[in-house]
Amino acid sequence: MLTIAVAWPKGIVQAPSRMDTWRYWLQDFSTLILAIIFVAKTIIFNFLLWLKKGKNPDPGVIIAQFDPPADHSPADCGYINQEATYKNHFFTATLLHLAINAWIKIEHKFKNYLIVKHHKYILTKNTNETNKKDISEQDQALYDQLLRDSDTVLINKE
Repeated sequence: MLTIAVAWPKGIVQAPSRMDTWRYWLQDFSTLILAIIFVAKTIIFNFLLWLKKGKNPDPGVIIAQFDPPADHSPADCGYINQEATYKNHFFTATLLHLAINAWIKIEHKFKNYLIVKHHKYILTKNTNETNKKDISEQDQALYDQLLRDSDTVLINKE
């Protein structure tokens, strides 16, 4: 290993001024300073948001924004998605689809007894023909079968 030392008298090379030293330091550490400021602002923002909203705030009502393909009802899509297995909630999806398309009205009645909660759903035929939208053949078949004998159907859930 070889070491070479060079020296000259003080004053031949001028030392940087205080302003130049400060500017060099800022150039060297500007990215780090901005990163620290960004992280600090993020932490402060999230802390204030946590104070305002609390831990795990209620997400509120979640509304699914989904329209089935034009030729299929929601029950058809569910049947395809479940690999040809019919589920009970496909019937509920079809009833909701009929209500959304103004073919039926769904009224929910709820009674809370001492121990038992009693839900009653009343499905009523919509007699106003102007608001009805087109529905699939399967939806039409369910509608015809469900409201064949009367204008209302009562569904009890206990």
